[in-house]
Amino acid sequence: MTISATLTTGYKTMPQRDLAILILAAGKGTRMRSDIPKVLHPIAGLPLINHVLKTAEALKPRHIITVIASDMDPVKHAISPHRTAVQKNQKGTADAVKAGLESLGDFAGDVMVLYADVPLVQTTTL
Repeated sequence: MTISATLTTGYKTMPQRDLAILILAAGKGTRMRSDIPKVLHPIAGLPLINHVLKTAEALKPRHIITVIASDMDPVKHAISPHRTAVQKNQKGTADAVKAGLESLGDFAGDVMVLYADVPLVQTTTL
């Protein structure tokens, strides 16, 4: 199928594959000047990260793993029962993704990366 045919006939349904979702939440949010981790600040009655988790859950992934820093126990408790991976040295986004991928072990499906501080992303967008 050519690109023009795809555009005129609409979206093609992709075959269902295993999905893992990594949610990046290790940022300190220092610009917010708050003792509360950025992803735990409430918006519309829920912490930012809970909005992202609800959207991720709607996709019915095989794994949801939140990448946190080593000193983020409040975030770990907030996302329970979902798993966490710890980004030991915060060297940026790629390092956070690496920490999450390592926790997936031999998982062979698709991996989607979401940011914990972007609460308004919709399942239709993903």
